[in-house]
Amino acid sequence: MDGNRFDRITKTLIRREAVRALAASGLAAIAARIGFAETGAKKKEKRCRRQGQTCGGRKKCCSNKTKCQDITKPGCAQVVGKRCCGLEGAVCSNDDGNMHCDCCDGFFCTGSAGLGQCTSTPT
Repeated sequence: MDGNRFDRITKTLIRREAVRALAASGLAAIAARIGFAETGAKKKEKRCRRQGQTCGGRKKCCSNKTKCQDITKPGCAQVVGKRCCGLEGAVCSNDDGNMHCDCCDGFFCTGSAGLGQCTSTPT
């Protein structure tokens, strides 16, 4: 085997290994990104609570327009324990059976039938 043929074989093998390494690192980066995104979403689901859900301790409310508190409004006896309730501007349900229970004490659900907004003044 002459020197030129040996050099060509060596270069070919080096190129193949480089391509394999690049492909493997690219796939690893994609898998890691997908894995981290799924893990972060699962953690967030477990940790924060949406409006109307029970809260307290490590279970914090998700939105800055909600607060964790006991609902003591008349007509909200069915809402027991601390709940994430809406503050000014939070979306709420103003159906007749709801009686403003989506909004924190001191706020009322106003707006069109079925979907409203928590405000500090009843209308």
